[in-house]
Amino acid sequence: MLRLNQVISNVLSNALKFTNQGLISVNVILSSNQLQIIVKDSGIGMTNEELDHIFDPFVQAQDNIARKYGGTGLGMAIVQSLVNLMGGKVTVSSLQGVGTTVKIQIEAQGENVDLLRDTSPMLIVNDLRLARWLDELTVCYQATEDCSIDLSQYNFYPDEVFDFLSHHHLTLNEIDKVNTSTSTSTSTSTSIALSGRILVVEDDPLNCKLIKMQLDSLNLESVVVNTGYDALDTLKMSTFDVLITDYHMPKMNGLELTNYIRESSQHFSDIPVVICTADNAESVKRERKKWV
Repeated sequence: MLRLNQVISNVLSNALKFTNQGLISVNVILSSNQLQIIVKDSGIGMTNEELDHIFDPFVQAQDNIARKYGGTGLGMAIVQSLVNLMGGKVTVSSLQGVGTTVKIQIEAQGENVDLLRDTSPMLIVNDLRLARWLDELTVCYQATEDCSIDLSQYNFYPDEVFDFLSHHHLTLNEIDKVNTSTSTSTSTSTSIALSGRILVVEDDPLNCKLIKMQLDSLNLESVVVNTGYDALDTLKMSTFDVLITDYHMPKMNGLELTNYIRESSQHFSDIPVVICTADNAESVKRERKKWV
């Protein structure tokens, strides 16, 4: 499930990134022995030559892609690798100026699941998020007194609903043990005594959220901006202890931002900078050596 989630996330991320107007459609087709996922967009598209390198790691279809849109060029390489691991295949068709279609085919065993069947004993629910899903699926359940409390200490994914239904024989005590264990784990991770203000520069919305969640769990105050220019404006107006920046960003990358900071005569010229990247290309290594 995690592999499939990553595949869909990467494909949809590309579709959203490169489609300024028009539409993005997602079709999911499940037969008795195969799962097909077809993502079609009306974005900028690609030429045949660019398509030949669509699965090459650290390669963007067009020279100005990384600067304008951000990203590392790893997305589709990861998609192909994960799909191959699942014994499937991925094909891409595209026309420049018209759009792109990504088709993923994976062998899968279809199974009918009756979510509306009578359950015995009655389902006991103490998580409001689970209760809302069961309401949508018109599944009968009994809510505990504290079900009105919307727990927010851990992420809740839709597949947890089906896991819960398939193990509905769990007793209330067993469910409480799971919640207690999760709560204890969360409180332990936040017990580290740290302090400071962190400026995060990241153009990907998901990465922004993940980094902020990690910093929050360490009791560190953070401000998130999306471009190098926004970072410079923010640094001029406030004081930070550390700057964390992505390498690949539109308009100004992480190294360019760091160089500007170091060469400035502003109060933030000596701020510690952490540059994050998954790009191990030789061009990045050469660029890094200029400043290390």
